[in-house]
Amino acid sequence: MSQNHIISISTIFNMWLKWILASGALAIVVILSLVIPKIWLPFVVYGISYGLVLTLRSDNARKALKACGLVVKLASETLFWTATVMLAINLMAAEWFFGNMLEDPIFNPAQPYITSLILFPVVIAMSAYALFAGQNLTYCRNCRRTHGYYSGDGLVATLFYHESKFQIRLLLAGAILISVISWTYYLVRYVNINFNSADIFIFHGIPVIFFILSTVYMSARYRSIAASLGRIGVSDTRSSTLTRVRFLVLNGDHVYLRSDNNGLFDTPATETVSRTESLTPEQARKCFAKLSGLDDFELKYIYSNDGFAGGSNIIHYAAFIPDNNIGLLAPADPMTLDGLDRLIKASMISPLLANEIYRIYTVTMAWKTYDREGRRLYPIRHYRPTFRLRDLREWAVDYNDIHWLNIATNNQDCAFYRLRRLWRRLFSSLRRTS
Repeated sequence: MSQNHIISISTIFNMWLKWILASGALAIVVILSLVIPKIWLPFVVYGISYGLVLTLRSDNARKALKACGLVVKLASETLFWTATVMLAINLMAAEWFFGNMLEDPIFNPAQPYITSLILFPVVIAMSAYALFAGQNLTYCRNCRRTHGYYSGDGLVATLFYHESKFQIRLLLAGAILISVISWTYYLVRYVNINFNSADIFIFHGIPVIFFILSTVYMSARYRSIAASLGRIGVSDTRSSTLTRVRFLVLNGDHVYLRSDNNGLFDTPATETVSRTESLTPEQARKCFAKLSGLDDFELKYIYSNDGFAGGSNIIHYAAFIPDNNIGLLAPADPMTLDGLDRLIKASMISPLLANEIYRIYTVTMAWKTYDREGRRLYPIRHYRPTFRLRDLREWAVDYNDIHWLNIATNNQDCAFYRLRRLWRRLFSSLRRTS
């Protein structure tokens, strides 16, 4: 069985748990809005939102990703913005805040807002954006940076991608249905004096019913998927015992590529070995010498990726060869950085190779342009230093350090840099004290 078709059945169960966590958090907020005063509810919702963030960070702290947490991330952000809207309404309704901006005769200070009328339109907006952005979402990019997988690169990555999108589509469909019903009832029948049984059913009962029915449906769906995988003999008996070793073969400013079985260009030097977190320099040299038949070369360790769902991990090296001699790796053709960029834009590069090039380029440029706080090293806005493949062996930067990937997207040349840095520090301190 190919290692790209190895998956743990427990991964399916974990995807179901992610749905329970995300949709359950939304349902809990709706239920709590019945008993918690509206003035305090936003702060409770902020707490639930941060609790979801902590669960994702807990997952990331474990070496192997057990299931895609995109729907949980979406629920966390939805609750954050919902709480923000609630808080804004509370402030506008406060006498001490600009003298009560909500003085309409139909406005009831005891019931300044109805949670469902805010929550599910926010769900619609966030879900629609997530579906539109696809794999360009920051959460997805960070996941690829850490684990090195793209949709299509094996069964696990493809399952995670498609199931996370299915979960978001289901969440979007439910939010649209609930929003249409609740807003129609609010505009046509609701009287803002107190809550009767019909109001409770529309604004609170229907969202809870959706959560229960969706849980049952997703349970049946994932049981069916697990059974199908079981029938075709998919298991995780080998994946956790394997390590994939990849070598970028470089000569000067050229990288050698060869077409793989899928018609995509990839490095010609890959090997699968028994599970290990690292190779000694001697082991790495023996591995590449076996693949290439060469004795004269130089290796540099680049970085490592943890596997999906307890699967095989990946160790990345760069192999510098002299005189355009690639030995047993032929046929492989040299490609310049510009040519490689054209292949990536044309989607003719394997996902793993594209991820390697992206990571090396992004980390290098961030390291050469900014300090670890994201401040420019040179007093020139948007200055971009040179990037040459031949210099890779000399660059003294840790490509395993995810911090540089964060600096690449949050630095002094980005909008709201100081505000985002303050926000990140705030949440980091909250995490340490929790």
